Amino acid sequence: MKKKIVIFHAGQAGIAAAQSIIEKDLASELILIDPNDGLLQSKVADLKAMSDVLGRFMDVKGSIEFANIDDADFFILTCPGGAPQESDQAIAEA
Repeated sequence: MKKKIVIFHAGQAGIAAAQSIIEKDLASELILIDPNDGLLQSKVADLKAMSDVLGRFMDVKGSIEFANIDDADFFILTCPGGAPQESDQAIAEA
């Protein structure tokens, strides 16, 4: 049975982790949480395309909110780049 994995922060480390998860077919669902929704959705689109090209057809989602993460099997927390933001504090407290 494949897993649901949540990655907090979609910077270089988060995207590298997501790519590895897709390449190794480790999950059936991958969710990226990041406060920068515009950039996040662009990265999610790239990851979905990568998943399809590799024949994984993984459910890849991006969100600025914490909805639907309570039943996740694994959480990956990466460090955000730049100055801390208010949303980073919310992630740290979750």
